[in-house]
Amino acid sequence: MPFLVDLVAHDYGSVSAPEGVFPVGKVADHNWNQPYPAVSAVVPFVWEPGESGIRPNVFWCPQIRDWLCDQRAYETLSALAGADLHLIAKGVMDGQPLFVVQVVAIVSGIVDRERSIIEDFGSYRVMRFPSFFSDQDVALSSRLFRVPEMYLSIFAGDRIEREFRAAGLSGLRFVRTDSSTRDRFEDR
Repeated sequence: MPFLVDLVAHDYGSVSAPEGVFPVGKVADHNWNQPYPAVSAVVPFVWEPGESGIRPNVFWCPQIRDWLCDQRAYETLSALAGADLHLIAKGVMDGQPLFVVQVVAIVSGIVDRERSIIEDFGSYRVMRFPSFFSDQDVALSSRLFRVPEMYLSIFAGDRIEREFRAAGLSGLRFVRTDSSTRDRFEDR
């Protein structure tokens, strides 16, 4: 079963890069269904701790989309789903290497629209919570991906979630996309 994945910025804070390295306008206008152009310079990053004061393995950087990973997180995710990741840039923070990655895999035909939460606004619809076909669990187990209906959201297969936790990595939250979670989401 896939998990919805997001960054835990509140607890772990964020990082930033010097102005001009990741121009905000260019990032905002980019079609995130396509790989972001590679940045050749090694980017210096600065961490602003969150409430926990604990440095995570995957950071939120408001200047970019997706993730900024330390060496351990990057190696773990690349080993499991390397074809699903695009390396945008390499960085450094406090002498340690960092990797700016984008999840580029888009998987179609795996969302059960009948069981998903979709809000109808008349002229358009927005999927709020997807329900995946259960026969896709094995195929998606080692994948990081997006779905066409929610291209800004990132999903991970159950093996990704297990290996991330087993490696003791932090910074990402994995939200189950099964019916019990859907019911709780719908009650909000």
